Amino acid sequence: MKNNFLKKTLVLAVSASVFAASAAVPGFADEQNAEIEQGVCEALLNISAATAPFQLPVLPKTVIGLDQNGETAGEFAVTWESIERSMFASVGSIVVVQGSAVIDDSLTLPVTCSVRVAEASYDITGETNAAPAAVLSQSIEDPSLQSDELASIVNGNKEIVDNTSERWSNYNNRNNSNIVSLSFSWDAPHQINSADLVYYWDNRTAVYPAGIWFEYSMDGTEYSSVGYEENEISRAENGLGGEYVYTFTEAVEANTLRITFLSPTNAEGEANCVALIEAELEGVKGTVVPQTSSELNAIYVDGTEAEEKGDSRHFTGEAAAAADEAVITADAEENAAYTVLPAVEEDDRKIVRVVTVSEDGNDSSVYEIEVTEKECLHKDSELRNAKEASCTEDGYSGDLWCNTCQKIVQEGESVPAFGHAFEVRNAVDPTCTEDGYSGDYYCARENAFLASGYAVPARGHYYAGEVTKPATCKEDGVLTYRCNACDSSYTEVIPKLAHAWDNGTDIVKASKTSTGLRLYRCGSCGVTRTEVIAKLASKMTPSAGIFTGKGSVSPKIKLTGFFREFTEKDECYEVVSHGIIFIQKSKLGNKELTIGTAGRTNVSFKESAYKEDGSFSATFTARSASSDYVARAYIRYIDEDGNYVYTYSRAVTVNYKNA
Repeated sequence: MKNNFLKKTLVLAVSASVFAASAAVPGFADEQNAEIEQGVCEALLNISAATAPFQLPVLPKTVIGLDQNGETAGEFAVTWESIERSMFASVGSIVVVQGSAVIDDSLTLPVTCSVRVAEASYDITGETNAAPAAVLSQSIEDPSLQSDELASIVNGNKEIVDNTSERWSNYNNRNNSNIVSLSFSWDAPHQINSADLVYYWDNRTAVYPAGIWFEYSMDGTEYSSVGYEENEISRAENGLGGEYVYTFTEAVEANTLRITFLSPTNAEGEANCVALIEAELEGVKGTVVPQTSSELNAIYVDGTEAEEKGDSRHFTGEAAAAADEAVITADAEENAAYTVLPAVEEDDRKIVRVVTVSEDGNDSSVYEIEVTEKECLHKDSELRNAKEASCTEDGYSGDLWCNTCQKIVQEGESVPAFGHAFEVRNAVDPTCTEDGYSGDYYCARENAFLASGYAVPARGHYYAGEVTKPATCKEDGVLTYRCNACDSSYTEVIPKLAHAWDNGTDIVKASKTSTGLRLYRCGSCGVTRTEVIAKLASKMTPSAGIFTGKGSVSPKIKLTGFFREFTEKDECYEVVSHGIIFIQKSKLGNKELTIGTAGRTNVSFKESAYKEDGSFSATFTARSASSDYVARAYIRYIDEDGNYVYTYSRAVTVNYKNA
């Protein structure tokens, strides 16, 4: 019976959550181009699919309609309910997406797509640059503050040149924020191993970042950080940049990778920027392989498992009601989609067909269930011997009599007397100050007096407050209470409000030698007051000590120095980094050697680099025995205005001869 309903039928092929409505039909290669004969559409062919976590499945625009025999009854445009990535977060879950299609002006039928969420698999031999396939975005939202060409960093051009159309930077936004992020987003998950970044530098503002962070996310909302090992690959001969590879401590699985840069400041406290020529992400796209089976494990008729009849495609089952009204359900293997067609009558038998389609759309089956009615459904029945109950006498619900089998299907039961239908008469509502009356009790059915009522005490006043005169900074207000039931009222005083002082305006600036004066004004009434501003505190020196440097040869040039701690640390700035910079004297010329000098080499020190006595050293190989080098130590701290400040030791000139 397998596939015989598919004559001249198109089957939706599903591969990696992408639906293709023009796929070949198994067993009907010669009829793929045949004209579809449309019958009366009784149901829409349900489908299934597979997708990776947080990946939206691509739902088809049209679905196949089936007649009651399981043959094609047309192809119809489908409208699916809206879906979100968060619906597909849990691996192993089945998300049923509801849809519907308009068959004609009087008929709209439902359809479903059962989406299985599965782990994505990655071909480790297919490592490639994932960056060009991503959607790029930056944290600078204002277009007027965006610089250069963001799209240029994924065009494959690594040549380091001074060309604004071949780089991206945060130059225009550098004075607003020293933090900027780039995001790479994909529709499908990717496994990312490393990032290859080509930077652009100049002699003005574009420099290597002071800090860089990598974060990844599956849903674009919740992010996790990943560590990395940084390696300098090369530097441009023109001095305009360099290439660095950041190898992650572990491969990350993500739909979004975010790179955040910290822009440094120069020695004068001016903001620098970060610029990129190219960004490459080593990674591979994840895929989900759809399942291939259209088999059903079991079929149920009104909740009871149907029995096989001859082979695995034919079943029998009993319906609790008529066969046309039987509820047919199934347990599908490998998330196969199934569609239950309306019952048809064949040779005095009621037949229900179930059409199945595999996840990949390449396998389908038809199951037949012969549905029989259980012994006498007592459709032709009536109620006999019923007697209504009264206020004081019991009644009888009556016996259910089947006219088909001529017997009592269900015996009745006694109906207790329902008692009097109480009705209240002569009631008087109480007022705030006068009693009322609950009323006398009568039976409405018999119009008989049953009992007298009782007095209802006066309810008292129900006061509600209303501000009739708002309080101000200068005057009290009035709160008036009025009774909701009568005209009674009384008032209370609302104490006047406190002044609503603003943040104040400095009318005399404070200095290191004299106090200032700040004026505060009440926003409600305009009253003013003044406050003395304390003298400004003096700026303190950094807490991390002073570096000095000198040369030595063993046999390379070795720079040594000493790091001294200050005893009064609470009065000093906190040092955030320190190290040694050096450069060939011929390249430096008459310029001063600073952290921003082009071509300089920077050796930064960790706390573990210092000996117990506070001394440090750095060794490098000179180009020749006669090459002179200029070197100096530095420390970097953040002042009270949040600016990065560098402090340097004296510069020394060293080579093989005098080191």
